[in-house]
Amino acid sequence: MNMAALLELPAEQRKIVRHLLRADSPPTVEETAAALEMTVEDVNVEVGRLTLIGLVEKADGRLRAIAGWRSSRLPPGGVWSSLGGL
Repeated sequence: MNMAALLELPAEQRKIVRHLLRADSPPTVEETAAALEMTVEDVNVEVGRLTLIGLVEKADGRLRAIAGWRSSRLPPGGVWSSLGGL
């Protein structure tokens, strides 16, 4: 994840991702809601949105930011054929 992508998120989503990136261990939704003074329902809604775009993962009741997220990029047309047998 790069800083520009983080800054483009809506404020509530940005708060959640920043919290997850700074957490010592993956928090639960309830812990995240308490730390950010949000309702559990609001955190669940935003986590759902963040999961859909690949920025957050929820496993075993714990939340984790996907730090390696990138927008998809396509190579320029014909680049692999230009390289021949490399």
